[in-house]
Amino acid sequence: MGINNDEEKSSVLRKRRGVNNNEEEILNEVEVKENIRKAIEKEEIIIENNKKGINKLDIIFVLLFLILGIFSRFYVIWHPNEVVFDEQHFGNFVNGYLDGSYFLDIHPPLGKLLLALSGYIGGYNGQYKFDEQGQLYTDNTYLSLRFLPALCGALLVPLMYLTARAMKLSPTAASIAAWMVLCENSIITESRLILCDSFLLFFDLLSVMASFQANNEKVLSKKWIGWMLFCGISMANAVSVKFTALGIVGFVGIHQIFVLIQKHDRSFSEFIKDFFSRGILLLLPIFVLFLGYFIIHLWMLPYYGDGNGFMTKPFKRSLTFQNGTVNPKYWKHGEDIPNVFSRIYELVVTMHAVNIGLTATHPFSSFWYQWPLDQCRAVLYWQNVKNDYGQWIYLVGNPVTWISTISFSTISYTWCVLFSTSMIISTILRGISIKDLVLSNKNIFSCVIYVSFSKYFLVSSAVFIGYLGNWLPYYLIPRCTWNYHYLPALLFIILLFATMVDVIMNVISSYDKILSFLFKILLVVLFVAIASSFLYFTPWTYGLPLSKDQHQERLRFESWKHTS
Repeated sequence: MGINNDEEKSSVLRKRRGVNNNEEEILNEVEVKENIRKAIEKEEIIIENNKKGINKLDIIFVLLFLILGIFSRFYVIWHPNEVVFDEQHFGNFVNGYLDGSYFLDIHPPLGKLLLALSGYIGGYNGQYKFDEQGQLYTDNTYLSLRFLPALCGALLVPLMYLTARAMKLSPTAASIAAWMVLCENSIITESRLILCDSFLLFFDLLSVMASFQANNEKVLSKKWIGWMLFCGISMANAVSVKFTALGIVGFVGIHQIFVLIQKHDRSFSEFIKDFFSRGILLLLPIFVLFLGYFIIHLWMLPYYGDGNGFMTKPFKRSLTFQNGTVNPKYWKHGEDIPNVFSRIYELVVTMHAVNIGLTATHPFSSFWYQWPLDQCRAVLYWQNVKNDYGQWIYLVGNPVTWISTISFSTISYTWCVLFSTSMIISTILRGISIKDLVLSNKNIFSCVIYVSFSKYFLVSSAVFIGYLGNWLPYYLIPRCTWNYHYLPALLFIILLFATMVDVIMNVISSYDKILSFLFKILLVVLFVAIASSFLYFTPWTYGLPLSKDQHQERLRFESWKHTS
């Protein structure tokens, strides 16, 4: 009886132990699923909060970045009071508009028209002759020509913040992106002079912001139509400053295709209506405004000038001398002046031919593959050296920004893509849905990574393609290129950097509080490093005095030393 009782007790204990084990497994599985659910909900809350649009905190950040942008771009804008680098060319273009003398440039006219408008409003009369670099300005009206580029450069800083928020990034990530633009030495240099690149960057980023913001609105609503039309106008302005802005047109097109593909739960008629609405609102302004700016350009240049030699006789017949007479050698009896569209066509073709035909080398030129890591030659814009001291203006990128954005962005984005792809392949091999895999996977970290990155996959992929589209085409350009050609692509890699910061920050905060705290400290260190690097190269940005030893010390890379 004792033996039987012991056996019964053992049997009962085994059964209880079995039940307890089963209960423990069930509880563990429930706990895992609950943790995953909470992580997913937390992630969705973060994303949803970022969807709510502009709030009081955003307004504070925008105003702060606007003030800092204005200060950084307008600081000692009167220095140097000499013709700096390509101010010689753009100043003469402005003179052409103001006295009506025809000239030819390889870029579309909007940037030069804006410079002329800025100068005209500011009292510049076009009488100053931009004969050579280093030439002293005779009065202060040159500041009116520098004003509008500096203003667009200043607006670029808060615009970067707004663009990141339109992408549904957090205020922290948006602040990082804006901080990088604020402290970017190369953009400041381009913005403080009589140059057109700040216009290009401004309209580029305005197009990106509008493209993302439009897709935060209900399709075909008044706000959606307004943002789409505004995006089309911004793209038209960008392309009308430089043809290289076609990369922005390509980005917006790809982004809109991504959005269309994502909206797959609609009828075919709704899809077609959406597709053609986007196409008309985005492309029509480009054609209308692009032609319109060229019409204004030709209307403002009615007289013979330095650009005559590039044009055909029929084109020259549309020009006159200052007194209204024509050159008889361009005319034959019975011939009429060609219509304006044929003149625009000839002008665009001639601009392209001249651009491709520029085969001369330049001591400060660099190659496209040298730009991302800031290993390209710095461009010397201006110098004034006396004895052991001097003043220099170099176009150099902030090394911390250039190197950190390309390294962190590409590595983190590529890793997340590969990781997510492996999870999808795993679901296919196991014959289950990705949702089931996320809910049943006990490795919470991997689940949160997938959920976090999937929320930003289309956004990050779009800006990564935008980066490649504004950088890699320079491989095909045979003429000299300089490091400032990388600046449109730099805006995209900064946006990708901010996106991946949000992804990593959301993953870590959902997984480990200590890691989350350490990551935030790392971001603070990055803020400080960017600012420190900017301040270190500030004398080159604003042309402030340095000793020759201090100047040589700042030639940090071997490629920079060849430009001293």
